[in-house]
Amino acid sequence: MISKVGEEQYIEYLLNDLIEDEAISSSQLEGAATTTLVAKDMLKRKRKPRT
Repeated sequence: MISKVGEEQYIEYLLNDLIEDEAISSSQLEGAATTTLVAKDMLKRKRKPRT
């Protein structure tokens, strides 16, 4: 994958993914009733939580 997109873009992609995962895990620990896949979709679509 690095050869196709470049090392810098690949590292940026990984960092963004880790940041998303950390935010989702933190929310789930605090009681958010969602799955990681649903939460990532919410972030992509910039949809706000219902409650």
